[in-house]
Amino acid sequence: AQGYSLAEAFATNPNLSEPLLVSSMAAAEQAGILDSMLIEITTYRKKIEKNFEAVKKALFYPFLVLSIAA
Repeated sequence: AQGYSLAEAFATNPNLSEPLLVSSMAAAEQAGILDSMLIEITTYRKKIEKNFEAVKKALFYPFLVLSIAA
């Protein structure tokens, strides 16, 4: 019995992953470097999340001031 590759499994649910992630996984699977690619993806996602949180914190006070002033 043959199953899906990791990239194919992620591709079946587009809400869980973005196309760049799936493409990177597929390329890493074929190159035999999936383990290092998963580490890179994890690092990338953590940076994105950290930046998103920083932007939310930076915008909180201006939105608060605008909502009180309105």
